Amino acid sequence: MAVKTEDQQSMLARHRIRQQLVRIRVIQVNQPRGLLYELGIVLPQGRRVSIEAAKSARAFVADQLPAMFAESLQDQISRLRELDGQIALIEQRILEWRRND
Repeated sequence: MAVKTEDQQSMLARHRIRQQLVRIRVIQVNQPRGLLYELGIVLPQGRRVSIEAAKSARAFVADQLPAMFAESLQDQISRLRELDGQIALIEQRILEWRRND
């Protein structure tokens, strides 16, 4: 078995970190879906459409529910945007490494 170079090990680490962030993002997408489902609001499957639907639902329920719920939902949506940015950055770095390899 060949020994991996530091660059190869670094790239494996990036892939693992990306994979973990994707798992976390799935959890973060499903949580608002579950919370809103308990209120009778069904969000569609799929990350992007679910996030957009959660934003719409937040606006819809904002005047019907305590502000704390709407704030929590907004926080969750903000975390999803942050995760998307982190994942995109790692993917960009992976592509750059592949181009230069």
